[in-house]
Amino acid sequence: MTSHSYSPIRGELCMNSSCVKYRQLNKIRRDKYLERGQSLLERFLDQDDVSTHFNFTSHATKRCVERAINTRRLLEIVVADGFAVDCNTDNESIVVHGCEKIEKGKYRHLHVVLQLDTNGPYIEAKVVTVFDPKASSHLYNDSLDFRVCWCQPHELDAWV
Repeated sequence: MTSHSYSPIRGELCMNSSCVKYRQLNKIRRDKYLERGQSLLERFLDQDDVSTHFNFTSHATKRCVERAINTRRLLEIVVADGFAVDCNTDNESIVVHGCEKIEKGKYRHLHVVLQLDTNGPYIEAKVVTVFDPKASSHLYNDSLDFRVCWCQPHELDAWV
């Protein structure tokens, strides 16, 4: 997709024709599959000893270090209290939106991309990448849970 010189501000809808098309298609796909993504997340979290089924790719570990994200607490503070904001049924991945408490009254939004393996007796979740959507807030709606612009680059584009 080609870029344009106009960059929308946070929460504003990008009016680039390609972005309008992608936003409409993404909404249709999201409306169709998001419930499945949330259900998979809940099934994963309801398992006994869920932490033994939660792993990281080397890329995700590297990103956590670069972005000062505590990998040991990511499951408990973000994923367990978060909610699915996107689901890709082609590769069984979901994007979970959660918050990490930084200090009293201040939270950091995080998107965690999870690759889910549902073929065994347990659901295995592997963190593919993790990022703060506020770092690219112009690409998202006000609540940071729905992407509204695709003509501006975003690191997630290569992963999901």
